[in-house]
Amino acid sequence: MRIICAFLRYDYGIKERGSSLEEIALFPAIQQTTSEAIPFWLEDHGFADDLEGLQSRLIQFVEDVKPELVLFCLMRDEIRMRTFEILNTITKTANWFCDDRWRFNNYSRFLAEKLNYCITMDRYSVDAYKKLGFGHKVILSQWAASTTISQPEFDSRTTKYDVTFIGGYHSYRGYVVKELKKRGILVECFGSGWPNGRVSYQEMASIYLSSKISLNIHNSVTSDYKYLLSSICAVKDFFRSSKRFLQQTARPFEITGGGGFLLTYYATGLEYYYSIGHEIAVYSSIDELELQIRYFLANEKEREAIREQGFEVSSKHTYYERFRSIFQEIQSR
Repeated sequence: MRIICAFLRYDYGIKERGSSLEEIALFPAIQQTTSEAIPFWLEDHGFADDLEGLQSRLIQFVEDVKPELVLFCLMRDEIRMRTFEILNTITKTANWFCDDRWRFNNYSRFLAEKLNYCITMDRYSVDAYKKLGFGHKVILSQWAASTTISQPEFDSRTTKYDVTFIGGYHSYRGYVVKELKKRGILVECFGSGWPNGRVSYQEMASIYLSSKISLNIHNSVTSDYKYLLSSICAVKDFFRSSKRFLQQTARPFEITGGGGFLLTYYATGLEYYYSIGHEIAVYSSIDELELQIRYFLANEKEREAIREQGFEVSSKHTYYERFRSIFQEIQSR
């Protein structure tokens, strides 16, 4: 199957932010699962300064290569609707929709009309596609681990941190980290906006492996009254943000695939991928989070058993497995 991957090379298309997940993980996985994967990096062809030129260059590239599929992972309006109409006269088109839990009504539903296939990460949006008459287009998939470590690396690890968090700074995440510090729990944080700054995907795996507990803290709007009372910024965020639903992210798969012990917020559907309490641990409030951090730091044997089970199941959650399943589904339709 010949596939053109029309992806962003850099994170959010910004060179200073480093390589994107598409370049680091998605494209290499696609190369492993198809006979011919050809990249079309949007920044190399006009994004974001020459969007008009980008459209014509993409169309010409597709005409020249004649792929069976053009796969996108779009943020907003990188590719115009008219461009999709033209591409669909040449080949098939698909998009990897990352945020359907909170962007379906104001983004995905409109783009879906112009696509042949809609790959969603949210099982609860599948019915929404069907109600619009797109049931024949929608394919359910999920995030995965961008890198996985070997069994010898998993077995020989040494711990450097008690509790870590990797992810961009957000007011709610800042509140959680600050609140835990008040309660005597220090969390070493990495990512944009934190003192330690951003880390590469390779460094992320190293941090997960050397942490006793790796946290996954959401950045969606929360109705936690303690947070809302903590600052005026918290109240403004509550009313301004459209990100009002907790959704699955890549982080649980990355943490377990990197050999870490995962303590994550609960998002509906997580149980379809992990056995809660056996392969990962979850929390739903700051008080539960504190309780579990203290418990698992004190109970190493149970923590290590969960970490081992989480790592074992992570082999099912790789991008290779995701795209192998996606392309089989496409070819069967």
